[in-house]
Amino acid sequence: MARIAPPLDISNEERSELQTLLRKKSLPQAVSKRCQAILRAADGEGNVSIAQEVDLHRNSVERLRKRFIGLGLDCLQPRPHDNELC
Repeated sequence: MARIAPPLDISNEERSELQTLLRKKSLPQAVSKRCQAILRAADGEGNVSIAQEVDLHRNSVERLRKRFIGLGLDCLQPRPHDNELC
């Protein structure tokens, strides 16, 4: 039996910020997908469903959920790679 991830607990301010970001025309596609995935996760959708709708791999959605829980909206930014200078 498949596990269903619980809905993400996001504040009204976080939801509003995500919706505002999605309205920006200059938003990078990767950030847009992350915003959409977080909003869908907060609405109770499962990882597989989110992945199909947002065009991400289900493992990416799962990792994004975990990053959001740990980092909040900072999870929208790409992670620095080991070979990049800070």
